[in-house]
Amino acid sequence: YTRTRVDILAATAAQELLDILIGMDHGLASLKRLLIERTEGRPLFIEETVRSLKEAGVLSERDGVVRLEGDPASIEIPASVQDVLAARIDRLTPELKSLLQTAAVIGRRVPVRLLQTIEALSDDALHTQLSALQSLEFLYEVATGEDAAYLFKHALTEEVTYASLTQDT
Repeated sequence: YTRTRVDILAATAAQELLDILIGMDHGLASLKRLLIERTEGRPLFIEETVRSLKEAGVLSERDGVVRLEGDPASIEIPASVQDVLAARIDRLTPELKSLLQTAAVIGRRVPVRLLQTIEALSDDALHTQLSALQSLEFLYEVATGEDAAYLFKHALTEEVTYASLTQDT
């Protein structure tokens, strides 16, 4: 792999990223300004905040068009990307959260065979839950020859998930 450092985005680049993530509807202009201001142009923070707003129902998508549900002034954006990730993790079902936390204990790369050994789930249930975590963009499947594995989307996602273990006790 090639490691690429992504710096803070200038306002115009952050605007372009938001245009890609939520579209160019003029009704979203004030929300975009708020997101750029609060995230300070940090790409992961922008992406996770948008995903969080969609999961919370603040943003809805119908026929490929994203709409704001409510007043942008009433939207609370957490102070850090870690807080956004923690909120997303807390909204998971207990089963998905538990599986994600188990994966975080294993590490950034999570072999499916190891999860099967640790988790008391049928193969179908495990793959269903892994697919759900993948569709929520917490994990990504990686090709590793015979052994299937998943990788956390970002090291920070794994760290916040791991830290959530101590908060649950």
